[in-house]
Amino acid sequence: MDDTTKQTIVGEVETACRPLREFCAVVVDIESGEPGSGVWLKIGQKIFIATAGHIVRSNPNGKVWVLKKSGAYMEDGFPSYVNWNKIDDGSVDIGYLELNPAVANQYFSGLNFVSISQLHDAGIGRSRKLHGIVGAPRQDVQTWERTELVRGNPGNVRTVQFSVITYLCDVLPMNEWPQVLSGSYHPDGQSDMLIEYPSGKRQSIPPFDMESPPLTPPHGMSGGGIWDFGIETGELWNPELCRLVGIQHSFSPQQEIARGTQISHLVSLIESDYPDLRNEINAWKSLQLADGTNSTS
Repeated sequence: MDDTTKQTIVGEVETACRPLREFCAVVVDIESGEPGSGVWLKIGQKIFIATAGHIVRSNPNGKVWVLKKSGAYMEDGFPSYVNWNKIDDGSVDIGYLELNPAVANQYFSGLNFVSISQLHDAGIGRSRKLHGIVGAPRQDVQTWERTELVRGNPGNVRTVQFSVITYLCDVLPMNEWPQVLSGSYHPDGQSDMLIEYPSGKRQSIPPFDMESPPLTPPHGMSGGGIWDFGIETGELWNPELCRLVGIQHSFSPQQEIARGTQISHLVSLIESDYPDLRNEINAWKSLQLADGTNSTS
């Protein structure tokens, strides 16, 4: 394949990334101003923001705001949640915020949600297949305040500007995993996905061996989705084949590796909290077993 053809293919894939960015939520901690990322998710009639466990505070109401549109007032974000839960035990780092559908539609018209059929239990992921991490890097998130009239009274209004990126990447096969990551953590094949992330450098994009632009530092992308593009050699491809396979949550700068939690842990957490969604989740599990593509090596 010549370079021109490769560039054309990569350009088409990057264009296809735009709908995935529509699924990205930006989560801002009011007290610290620290941003994180999330994924809009709908199962049955319930609306969630899937994110990293460490993003979910023990009582997020009024403390964690969710934004969809860049340049929005912080006060236009989502301030309250019906329910929330997380696992953040060092191995698994995943959680969710549940939104009231009526209130969500009031705050965010035209939301695009990931459906449960777009989740895929891929285990540690399919190496040498095109993946993407979608999130809002901290360096591109700007928050500023100004005083203006709010309901007739002067008050401080905060505006948030951000950009959502898609980092085209490859997942590491288990035989290439380091024994220990930063912080003395031993990677676990039952929960982890590891992705090469040479921050500030160029990265080869599989399977085209094209170089990406220099990578943005991943801080702030915690909670963003890890997507498998579903590309198979010699087969026609379209964006509907993309599947959410994990949630990114941490970065080991010395080894240049981003780590995520496999999506099955999110499904298990929601299943344990919502017995009324069991039919939808059991149907999803049956499809995963029938598909039989969970990767463990």
